[in-house]
Amino acid sequence: MNYRVVLGHPGGNENVRQALLALQNAGVLESFVTTVCAEHVPLLALFPRPIRKGIERRSFSCVDPRQIRSHPFQEVLRVVGSRLGIATLTPTIDDVRRSLDRHLLDEVRRSRSRNLAIYAYEDNAYATFSAFPSIPKFYELPIGYWRAAHTLFAEEQAINPEWAATLIGPTDSEEKLERKDIELELADRIIVPSEFVRSTLPMKWEAKTTIVEYGCPPPVKEAHWKGSENGPLKVLFCGSLTQRKGISYLFQAAKRMGRRIELTVIGAELVPCPAVRRSLTEVTWHRTLSNADVLETMRRHDVFVLPTLFEGRALVVLEAMSQGLPVITTANSGATDAVVHGRSGFVIPIRSSDAIVDCLEKLDADRSLLRHMKAEAPAIAATITWASYRRNLIAVLKRYQELNQDGWHSGTADGIADG
Repeated sequence: MNYRVVLGHPGGNENVRQALLALQNAGVLESFVTTVCAEHVPLLALFPRPIRKGIERRSFSCVDPRQIRSHPFQEVLRVVGSRLGIATLTPTIDDVRRSLDRHLLDEVRRSRSRNLAIYAYEDNAYATFSAFPSIPKFYELPIGYWRAAHTLFAEEQAINPEWAATLIGPTDSEEKLERKDIELELADRIIVPSEFVRSTLPMKWEAKTTIVEYGCPPPVKEAHWKGSENGPLKVLFCGSLTQRKGISYLFQAAKRMGRRIELTVIGAELVPCPAVRRSLTEVTWHRTLSNADVLETMRRHDVFVLPTLFEGRALVVLEAMSQGLPVITTANSGATDAVVHGRSGFVIPIRSSDAIVDCLEKLDADRSLLRHMKAEAPAIAATITWASYRRNLIAVLKRYQELNQDGWHSGTADGIADG
């Protein structure tokens, strides 16, 4: 592969880090455009611990800092405004993403590398893709298509109006939704993490869509499990406290199970919702934990439940399995290759507290089945690695180049029209 890739993303999700590592290892990373980069923050050790820890989550140690272009201003304003309760006066997440898109555009324009390619993500690619029609454009869609989401969310709002406030997606402006479709249309290759995501896309984009599945962290040994052999079943949920994650169905199931389970919830409220707040009073709740603490908490539980309505490929499911937890989730999690029904967990219908109760009752009544699943979960996780993801991602980029040698851009970005 003889081209250089400029990748842009505003955050530090694990799939982004792994994509960066894949490009770095293949020797094709031109630069990474982002918002906050811990490696670019001077005197970080002198910051107060809470601030320092937040910045350290934006570390990209897998990449040479000289290849990172950080633009923190908008993101810092957004985070500070949220912490101070003045979010309406500071940039929104969409503002940050659009700003990042413009910085990505500028980075591509400045590059002097030949055979340049762009790798961007949903809501971060419109300006850049529009400006450079001749440069190969790879587009990662980490979650299902927005039109499919809106249809499902409209149904859910009618079914559960008490939880409707937490369904944030339908509030997107028409202009933002149009940008999403233009990004998809302009992309030369759409990369998705699961068959579920591909199934939500219109057929007109099917031919240029490829699945590259995200991987699992290294699995733990059986000696590290700390779940219970008897007593209440220790149940864990980790994710944003929105109805997209199916949380009302989890709370309903927990109420029906009563003292037979102990439910722990890790996740922040994205919007005020009385139904969420009432439900949290009946469980153990952690608003936020570091990734290391999340993994440790997983090892102290028996089963992970994510009754999600709409995902891409739920990384938290893969993390839970790697820590020895069987998983109860839906096909819409995008992880049914890992959650093998009856072996490493259970795949249930969406919107079914009955199904959650049924699975929990089986595991509560049959601890030998629970032990078997706790062994199977990390065994399967060990076969779904980030190394495989990195190999597959580079193979997709190589294959695109092989199929498009004649049309591959062979100059720099100079002279290409502004967006």
